[in-house]
Amino acid sequence: ENQIEELRRQKAPWVPVTGGRPANGELVSVSIATLTDGETEEAKQYQLLLGSGQAIPDLEERIMELTPGDTTDATVRYPDDFPDEAKRGQTRAVRITLHELKRLELPELSDDLARELGDFDSVAQLEGAVREDLETHAKREADAEVRRELIDQVIAANGVTAPQVAERQVQRDLILDHVAERESLTATEEDVDRRVAEIAERRKAEPGQVYASLQKANQLRELERSLTEEKVFGYLLEQSTVTDE
Repeated sequence: ENQIEELRRQKAPWVPVTGGRPANGELVSVSIATLTDGETEEAKQYQLLLGSGQAIPDLEERIMELTPGDTTDATVRYPDDFPDEAKRGQTRAVRITLHELKRLELPELSDDLARELGDFDSVAQLEGAVREDLETHAKREADAEVRRELIDQVIAANGVTAPQVAERQVQRDLILDHVAERESLTATEEDVDRRVAEIAERRKAEPGQVYASLQKANQLRELERSLTEEKVFGYLLEQSTVTDE
């Protein structure tokens, strides 16, 4: 549901609002002038997305007290963690004018919107694709966590050492290379050809075109390495017991 909502937001236009006060997530057009001894310096124009960190909290709070057309004088304080150390904790008198307020107008979740968002005939197809993507991402995250734990166990059991600079990556590579060589798990030309064919099928392209594209981008070596890693981790998983906790 959250992902679908985000897709709707991507297609939503910003619509001007004539009344009401701004809130987080809304777009405001404001002018801000510094006040010094009651005199105003030249005002500067800003477009701010409230709640996104584009303005200091004190200033956002004052803006959210206004309605379009309102002007107010206020004293705002820079937070203690402000990036510019020289301004941290300082206060400044300002004059704020809210010129315009815009809100996102979310489109209706409909089959028409689904077609706009991609190659989907209906909302049901869109929701199915989103669910599949999320499940694939979750599986990849889970697989990555299992791989990290496997490497940690091998390091702990075998006392693998490496230079401190990029130590973790070096340890990982040493283990994978050693297991790949010992168990003859290095990717073969046949492995690469099969993966290229799979990629070509997904892209609806010819394998030769995909191979040439990978070669031109110097990604064949990376593909071979990825296939070798898959074989090594598959082997390590066969030797291990993985439990859900």
